[in-house]
Amino acid sequence: MKRILITAVLVSLFFEPVSGTVEGATFCVNTPETFQAALNTGASNGEYDIIRVVQGTYIGNFSYNSSELFSLTMIRS
Repeated sequence: MKRILITAVLVSLFFEPVSGTVEGATFCVNTPETFQAALNTGASNGEYDIIRVVQGTYIGNFSYNSSELFSLTMIRS
């Protein structure tokens, strides 16, 4: 019984990366420059990304233009 359980766990771990989502980058930004850099990277790296934005005021002309099918999530830190 233990051998079957261990085999099932190993097989599920082996096939997990193929199951659909692509692990992405998590960015923590605290300046307008790092915020735009995270947007640029997130638009072109082919992954589901998270941008954690430190509370504050960010002044700038930010742009995000992507044709990827992956999502970008922004979270206030």
